Amino acid sequence: MEYITGATASGGSWIPTFVVRSNINDCGCCGKCFKICGRSVFEYIDHPDSDDLCGAKVMTVKHPENCIGCGACARGCPKKNIVCEPKVRVG
Repeated sequence: MEYITGATASGGSWIPTFVVRSNINDCGCCGKCFKICGRSVFEYIDHPDSDDLCGAKVMTVKHPENCIGCGACARGCPKKNIVCEPKVRVG
């Protein structure tokens, strides 16, 4: 199995890890992943189990197809709530 690889500025290679999911039940809704990501991967939503009249907000993965595999969101999440994985090269 061969993973998609990227190149560094010095010519080295690395394996990017792409957003797979986040667990809304563990989200602290600090917004760090949203602020870190410049690719519009994440979105605030009302927690589906919230009975609060104002609605508890949580972060969800809205557009995983926009992820470039930098992993900054997962490193920035204080709850370690974001799962990123390498992708298998196709073809």
